[in-house]
Amino acid sequence: MRKLYLRSCDICDKGMSLGYIWDDSFYICGEVCYQKALIDETLCQIDNENFLNAEDKLDWIQEVNHQIYVGWEPEEDFLGTLFTEDGEFVEEKDIDFKKDILVYCVEGTEDWELKEKQFQEIWY
Repeated sequence: MRKLYLRSCDICDKGMSLGYIWDDSFYICGEVCYQKALIDETLCQIDNENFLNAEDKLDWIQEVNHQIYVGWEPEEDFLGTLFTEDGEFVEEKDIDFKKDILVYCVEGTEDWELKEKQFQEIWY
């Protein structure tokens, strides 16, 4: 049995179904990768006068990168491919519908909630 995720992190390459998006295309999983992204962005902006003059540098980075924190739901966010926990690319034709587990999110009352269930052909 393997767990399959809807996205992969652009920093550690691991599968993810909950995380950050920067500029609508750069995916970042948990806090360790997020901290690495913030450090890298800070170093890239170290000579930027707007960044240096910003009162709240974290807010400035989040705004300039159009950051959002989001969970991915299979009904809306399936792009035809999935990823294992180690970030291995899995095409739809290679999904084992009897054994694979889908890790996905649902929007809770206050935040996203990760869920797991035995994989089914839920998109059809």
